Amino acid sequence: MNQEKVKTHETETHCAFDELVLVEALIPHPENPNTHPANQVALLAKNIQVRGWRHPIIRSTLSGFIVAGHARLEAAKALDLESVPVNHQSFTDEADELGFVLADNKIAELAELDYEGVQSILKRLEAEGSDLDLTGFLDFEREPLLEGVFRPDDIGDLPGADDRADPIGLTIDQRTVFEQAATKAREETEDPEMSEGRVVELIAADYLAGA
Repeated sequence: MNQEKVKTHETETHCAFDELVLVEALIPHPENPNTHPANQVALLAKNIQVRGWRHPIIRSTLSGFIVAGHARLEAAKALDLESVPVNHQSFTDEADELGFVLADNKIAELAELDYEGVQSILKRLEAEGSDLDLTGFLDFEREPLLEGVFRPDDIGDLPGADDRADPIGLTIDQRTVFEQAATKAREETEDPEMSEGRVVELIAADYLAGA
């Protein structure tokens, strides 16, 4: 497995991989249930362009299909890369392969963020002049964290009225962006009554999945 730093087109590769494969030769798994919206692909492409490849695309030796890294492949196409780092993995049968595809998509969604830790990291990155867009957090998500407004409730004893965290406030422009995202999410899920909390979960999932 290769581990040396190489360059594919205009992007460096820092991760271990088996070989560099032409983008046009890679075939997404036809039964992959995860979809990747344009905003996620654009963000991932920007990360790859700035930081290089940190994770290879995984291709099954059983079927020849991609089993992990579908969003990374889309990002490579957006960057017009000719080749990408690929790791080949074997599976005992089709069920084993398909189960991996499903688990790779779902398990990442089960992670829980420590927002106090996120706030600390965002403030450090801001102080260092880093591009905060690369973190995946949108402007309206970062603003309350950077200002120290967000304080998640203790999931143990319910706080009293005087102890509740201050609500997260949105500007008119931020609310407009959120409403547009909410409308799109409700249309895609065919659920016009979807709560704003569920909309936020879907937006967060879009950024976490496959990246």
